[in-house]
Amino acid sequence: MGRTGKVIARIYKEEEAKIGPVTLTVYKLENIREHSGELVDVIADYAERYRNTKGYVIIVEVRNSRGEVVEETGYATVSGDVLFHRPARLSAIRLVRSGKQAVVVEEVKAPGEYYVYIGRIAVPDGVDAVVLITDQGSRVVLGAKMRG
Repeated sequence: MGRTGKVIARIYKEEEAKIGPVTLTVYKLENIREHSGELVDVIADYAERYRNTKGYVIIVEVRNSRGEVVEETGYATVSGDVLFHRPARLSAIRLVRSGKQAVVVEEVKAPGEYYVYIGRIAVPDGVDAVVLITDQGSRVVLGAKMRG
């Protein structure tokens, strides 16, 4: 038997965005729904509904009376590399380019309410790393996860 509390589902729709010189997979928060019942039953229902629909991520969580997440699971119909450990609101991207003398860092603000999670990043030649800056911290993405 699962934990009791408020069960909330967040539904994200996949998009491709160009932020500065970077093209990456992002998500728009499409809907937030409150449910009754067990987390496993709610996620099973979403898995059944979305199994033939590409481009969605559904995160279902149980929150206690203080609003803290006590249990969480997800379902995704997307592919790509894990860019962040859970959907996180993107605030900016930093591009790291190393030159002969120094490291140059360029920061580009996210132009809307985008989330990062699973997907792809394409960068121009000369970019050695991308730093995703989110509401849940930062993540450095290097090498194989970036495509030119």
